[in-house]
Amino acid sequence: MGADLGLQHRIEQLLFREADCLDRRDWDGWEALFAPDGMYWVPLGHDQADPLNHASLFFETRSCGTCGGGGWTRCMPGRSTR
Repeated sequence: MGADLGLQHRIEQLLFREADCLDRRDWDGWEALFAPDGMYWVPLGHDQADPLNHASLFFETRSCGTCGGGGWTRCMPGRSTR
């Protein structure tokens, strides 16, 4: 059980760091949280197997986009709300 609580704590801390970066509009800090092969993906349907062969509501990897190599999210000012 202790190992599960340790993992939960690390995940919670990552989410807190991510929220802090977004609140401060620290896009470099936010991007640094990504693993090199990380991605944000919101599938269009529940049965969607992958983001590349189906339409998605949202799909971005670290290397997507044309705005400085950081993805389309760097092209426009962001607003985050919780």
